[in-house]
Amino acid sequence: MRQWNELQQMRWLLKGLGLYGVGGGGDPWDFGEPVVEDDLANGRSYNLVDVADVPDSATIVSGGYLGSVADPIDVRDVLRRWETDFEFGRAIHAMEDYLGKNVDYLLASELGGGNTVVMLTAGARLGLPVIDGDGAGRAVPEMQMTSLVGHGLPLTPLNMLDLDGNLVFVANESGLFGDQLGRFMVTRRHGMVASVNSPLSGADAKRTVVPGTISKAMDLGRFCSDLAGSPEEKLDALVRFVDGVPLFWGTVTSIDGDNTKGHYLARVDLAGKGRYDGSRFRIIIKNETMAGWRDEKPVCVFPDLLMMVDPDTLEGVMSANIAEGQEMILVGSACHDVLRGAMNTDVGRVAFSSERYGEAVPYSHLIDLNPA
Repeated sequence: MRQWNELQQMRWLLKGLGLYGVGGGGDPWDFGEPVVEDDLANGRSYNLVDVADVPDSATIVSGGYLGSVADPIDVRDVLRRWETDFEFGRAIHAMEDYLGKNVDYLLASELGGGNTVVMLTAGARLGLPVIDGDGAGRAVPEMQMTSLVGHGLPLTPLNMLDLDGNLVFVANESGLFGDQLGRFMVTRRHGMVASVNSPLSGADAKRTVVPGTISKAMDLGRFCSDLAGSPEEKLDALVRFVDGVPLFWGTVTSIDGDNTKGHYLARVDLAGKGRYDGSRFRIIIKNETMAGWRDEKPVCVFPDLLMMVDPDTLEGVMSANIAEGQEMILVGSACHDVLRGAMNTDVGRVAFSSERYGEAVPYSHLIDLNPA
C-alpha cells in the first residue's frame, strides 16, 4: 500500500487526470485542487493499493458523482457541506446496508479531476484504501461505459443520492436504465448526484479493472511539468510518452454546444497549424471527447482517448471551457486492452456504441486508423 500526502505529488496527479479525463471527469483545478488542499490541510492522506494485492474475497464498490461538465459547482459550498454531511459517504454506507456487509476497498469508476479525487477523499474520510486503477482508463459520460460492465459484472445494485436527500436504489438492471434515471435526477435541479455501484469481489476486480491508472496519471503529470519546446515538439513528446498517435495542432474555429439531459453535447471544429496547415479537424463531445475526424476521415473513436491539450500549459482542456480562437494539440492514445476486450461482449457493444453519442461510426483501433 502506498500513502500519498504531498501537495506536489497531488498537483502532478491532477495535471495527469486533466489529460486522461479527455475533456470531462471533473475539472482538476476548479474542483480537484481545492478538495486535495482541504484534505491535506486537515491531515487526511490517500492510501492506494495495487489491484493484484487485493484479496479475492474483498468487497469493492465503484462510483462517483453524476452530472454535466457544464453544470456550475461552487467547490467552497461543497467542502463546507462535506464537513458535516459527506453525501457520497452516506451513499457508500447505504450500499453496505443493502449488501449486508462492509466495503473493504473503493474503486474510481473513471479517471478525471473530479471523480477520481472524489474517490480518494472518500477513502481518506472513511478510512478505506483506494485501488490504483479504474473502470475505463479515461473519463466516460455514462455509468455503464466501464470495463467492469463490459466483462459481465452488473452495474447493479446501484444507488443514487441527490442533494435533497432522495436516495434511489436500482436493484437489477443490465441496460441503460441506471444512467438514464441518474440523468433525470441530475436535471431536476442541476445538482451533484452521488452514485455507488458495481459491487464486486477482489477476484472479479483482477480480471476487469484497468490497472495502475492513478499512478499512470501522476507520472504523466510529472512528465508534462518538465516538458518544453514548440507545440509540435510537445505534441510528439506526449505521443511518445503515452505510446500514442499525433492527431492535430490547430485553432478552434467554431463550437456548437448544448447542455441538456444531464450531458454537455458539442461539436468542435479546428483549423490546422504547422504541419497540419490546410487541414481541418472535427471533434464530437458528450461530456468527454468521443470521436475525431481529420479532413473528414475518422482518426480516433471512443473508447480510445482523444486528448485535448493546451500547448502552453500542457494541461487538459475541459470540454465546457473550449472557446473560439483557442489553440490545442490533439493526442490519440489507445484504450487499455482490458477495456477493448469489454467491447467484444453483447453488453459492451451496446454500452460503447457510437449511437450513445449520436453518431454512426464503427470502432476501429487507433493504430489501424492512423497507420505509420
